[in-house]
Amino acid sequence: MNQFIPVAARNVDDENPMVFHAPIDSGVEDYFGYSVALVAGGPKNPRKHPPWFLIGAPRAYHEGQKKGESYQCKPSPDAPDDVLRLSCQHLPVSLTYPSLENSTTIHYNNSLYGSSQDAVGSKLYTTCSPHLQTLDMAKVSRMNGLCVVGSTTKVDSYSILEPLSNKDRAFEWSTRGAAMKNFVFGQSGFSTRILSSSQAGLQLLIGAPNVHEGKGTVARYSLFKNVKTDQFEAGNLTVPGAGNISDYAKGQRLYLGYSISSGNFFSKNKTWYASGSPNHEVRGSVLIFDILPNNTMTRKQVLLGVQLGESFGYSLTSGDISGDKLDELIVGAPFFTTAGGQNEGRVVIFSKNKSNLLTQKYELKGTAAKGLFGTTVAFLGDLDKDRYGDFAVAAPFEGGGVIYLFFASAAGVSFGKKIVGTNFEPSISRFGFSISRGVDIDQNGFLDFAVGAYKSRHVVLFRTRPVVNLLHEFKLVEDFLTYNSTSFTLSSCVRYNGTRATKSLVFGLKLELLGTSARRIFYKTAESSMRLIEDNLTLERNITSCTNFQFHFRENMTDYETPFKAAIQYLLPHNDTKSNEKDKMTTLSPVLAKPSLREVDVTFASMCSKDSCIADLRLDMRFYLENTGAEITRYVIGSDVSLLVRVTLTNLGMPALGSKLLLAYPRQLQPTIFGRCLDQEENQAAISELQCSVFTPLLAGKTETVELRFSGAELDAEKKLLVSANAISRGILTNSSIVTQEKELKIESEAALSVAASPTEELRRFDLYGSALQILTYQFIIEKKKSIFGFDWTVLSSSGECVPEEAESTEDEEDVSNSDQSAESDSSEEPSEGDHRRRKRDAQKLQKILPANRTLLLNCSSQLWECKSVTCKVGSFLTRAAYVTVNATMRIDFSALKKELGTKDLVQIEAEAFVEVLKPVNVQKPKEQRPDQVTVTASFQRIMKNRDYFHDPFVLSLGTAVGLFLLLMLALGLSKAGFFKRNDIHVLQQRLRMQRPPIASLKDLQIMYDRCDTSDNE
Repeated sequence: MNQFIPVAARNVDDENPMVFHAPIDSGVEDYFGYSVALVAGGPKNPRKHPPWFLIGAPRAYHEGQKKGESYQCKPSPDAPDDVLRLSCQHLPVSLTYPSLENSTTIHYNNSLYGSSQDAVGSKLYTTCSPHLQTLDMAKVSRMNGLCVVGSTTKVDSYSILEPLSNKDRAFEWSTRGAAMKNFVFGQSGFSTRILSSSQAGLQLLIGAPNVHEGKGTVARYSLFKNVKTDQFEAGNLTVPGAGNISDYAKGQRLYLGYSISSGNFFSKNKTWYASGSPNHEVRGSVLIFDILPNNTMTRKQVLLGVQLGESFGYSLTSGDISGDKLDELIVGAPFFTTAGGQNEGRVVIFSKNKSNLLTQKYELKGTAAKGLFGTTVAFLGDLDKDRYGDFAVAAPFEGGGVIYLFFASAAGVSFGKKIVGTNFEPSISRFGFSISRGVDIDQNGFLDFAVGAYKSRHVVLFRTRPVVNLLHEFKLVEDFLTYNSTSFTLSSCVRYNGTRATKSLVFGLKLELLGTSARRIFYKTAESSMRLIEDNLTLERNITSCTNFQFHFRENMTDYETPFKAAIQYLLPHNDTKSNEKDKMTTLSPVLAKPSLREVDVTFASMCSKDSCIADLRLDMRFYLENTGAEITRYVIGSDVSLLVRVTLTNLGMPALGSKLLLAYPRQLQPTIFGRCLDQEENQAAISELQCSVFTPLLAGKTETVELRFSGAELDAEKKLLVSANAISRGILTNSSIVTQEKELKIESEAALSVAASPTEELRRFDLYGSALQILTYQFIIEKKKSIFGFDWTVLSSSGECVPEEAESTEDEEDVSNSDQSAESDSSEEPSEGDHRRRKRDAQKLQKILPANRTLLLNCSSQLWECKSVTCKVGSFLTRAAYVTVNATMRIDFSALKKELGTKDLVQIEAEAFVEVLKPVNVQKPKEQRPDQVTVTASFQRIMKNRDYFHDPFVLSLGTAVGLFLLLMLALGLSKAGFFKRNDIHVLQQRLRMQRPPIASLKDLQIMYDRCDTSDNE
């Protein structure tokens, strides 16, 4: 038990202890409170013989000498109501040795009178002076010590006991004839203990740890009360000599008698004595022994410490804490040190074993460095009347001092309370150095105890409250609940009894429905949302009282299966009455012996013919478009604003209890959830998890649906949407392989890009001299007919490397509303008339018109010409249907073709262009495959002059023309977009002739001289 955790507050009133300070200001540290004992009032007449404190102050001055004092103290009735004071007087005792000779003087200074004390009930008390010295005529000094025994009801009637007065035993002689100190410095009274038992009667044990040069011994007196004098007198005295312990002492200074206790350790009819020897083998020990009439000692057992320097046996106490009518021995070792610590201290509890010996049963260790836990141990008796003894352990050097209360029960020893002295008196110091026996000082039938704090001269009285036993039954009235139940009733029956319990008591009642499922319920009225009921209840002693509480289910309740708890507790408020003016003690109100909390499980019947429901759950998960409701197996970005994932759970078997759906999807997505779902705890995986409640019980044939709506803008075409579902139930499942599904939805993108082209002029003229240098421009239209979301479209053309500049992109208003329909209407539309009529003719038709014998054909299909290409980046399309115009311009020097022309007067230049989408990389082609490239031609007619007929017609600058030709092809090359929808070529040509305002601008793609120019259609 390395860390003490309280299990119950019990009945010790530590909230309002009675704190008394020394009433006498001696101006010195008199150690008031070094020892403390409680004396009960006279049982027959407590008013005549009220209770009082026996308090020792061993360093107090009296009559000019620091001999120490023992005080009889009572609460002062003259103090104001809110002030606690002690009224103390010296015990009327004259310290002297009865056997003192006239020639011997007594030295009272530093005699430590009052350092050890004890009292038993209302019978007798004892107080000792272990350092009282004498000096005879021979200048022989003795420190025999003495003790006083007196009546608690007549303190001036006392006897002086000097157990070491036998002069014959003052010295012992060695074999060499040398005198060895025996009784002469024995220090009797260093510890003392009064025994009262039916077997031995009254006995007084007095420890003398310095007998026989430190080996120590324990003296025993038999006491009796002289009826005539009303005085307790000493009977037989037995003082075991050193010879009884020398065989196990082995020459050591044991200091036997440092602490004393006794008990019925091994049987109910035999009392054994226990004494601590904290210096034995530098570890300490406890001797279990009996004292025989012939001044000899019978040893039963020696209990040794385990750690050097721990002072095992420094403190002792005993009492029945196991409830078996046999006493346990409690031993303190305050200088025990834990690993890495310093003098935390420990306490060991010994109990009888099968071998009729004491063996360790519990070990308690302190936690505060230098706290010296175990300096004081005190058996307090049965504080709460549960038939098990309770005890206290002090750590007086832990701060200002701390005591730990331990309560015993059938389960063993448990820590009950930690009482910190500075909590109620900031200046207190060495609190817990002395602790009294348990005594009923306020006559309420329960034991109280006092604690001394000698350093600050305080004594604190802790009283105990009466204990009430509550007999309690809490149950559900109905045999069972079903999904048809509309209400239920809880019944609570209680009665109380207890020692000196009053005829009636007012209890506080607290009833609460626990768990989130309890929100389905209301109390008394439908408008009420009460799940917590608090009330007061008056009970009569030993009379049973029953109360019923009816709760109703709400009309919209769907969960008739999840169980919940109902808890009820009865409390006793503290209603202490005004203090008695004479003794300043309030009448403490009672407490409950044990926590009264009771719980009952409210569950629903399974509604199954067997003990367990066998459910047959079926999972179905599908993907839909939100707007159209169409089921899909692939999602094309732009086809709908949102995507729905619909998970359906159906039960084909017995009612499914506690059914839930567990859904998982990519964490980066944030869907809208339709259903009773909660996020699961965070995990390190890249998925989000939902736990969705299902109408329970899910009956046969019933279906529950949960939907997740994903925004199309969040979907990534380069990834897949993976959703998994798992159905669970508290019943037995027949189809565990069916209740788990995982589906994957492909995310794709489509585009309908088309390209059409024509030269800006169908036929131009040149000659090889004055107008040999010609500028040729092809015009291309690239059109997008598919709605695309969130993509950067990059289009390429053929012929060289292009540098983008200013460009225009226009958009068809019809295409904005419905791109697919506008594509169909445009394809059937007749070409417009006007200034652009000449663009209607197809380049292939023009090629057929030109005679082959007069025409020089320049194209890449011929091996006569070297072709090259150039790539032009057109830019990014808009997110709606749009088209863009690209102008490709080349400079042609026909003089380079003089040789190839010969006498031919016609030149036809042919180029090809195609369109391709670079981003995204996985754009798919539509089902309708159409051409994704275009061939365009331009024709030139040579102006023949006379000298042309005398020159080779092929001496044209063919190299320049070919270069320009290939440059044109590069300007027209467009990267493929996958599934391309192609408009008829005449539709695109028509768009070249239409006047449209610019919608968005793109950058021009140009090459100096040989370039691609992108512009709007105007």
